[in-house]
Amino acid sequence: MLIGLSSGPGLHIDRNRLGTGGKLDLVLPFINMKKAEVMQLGKELGVPFELTWSCYLNSEEPCGHCVGCVGRANAFSLIGEKDPLAKE
Repeated sequence: MLIGLSSGPGLHIDRNRLGTGGKLDLVLPFINMKKAEVMQLGKELGVPFELTWSCYLNSEEPCGHCVGCVGRANAFSLIGEKDPLAKE
């Protein structure tokens, strides 16, 4: 159960209300962004997408069919880019 939520540029959870004695700060800066917006930001920042993974399956390469893979493919498509991990 999450408590002490506040809104803003991202979601911030008050560490004093998480039962951690003030030792944990949970910040979710992308919580209000769509996946394509995160991908666009990553593109602008030079994220090496070939080193990132969205597949839910535990395999050697992305399956291309799970929710994670489909969402990733859609996000790349929306920003006009090709997923470097996509199978030809």
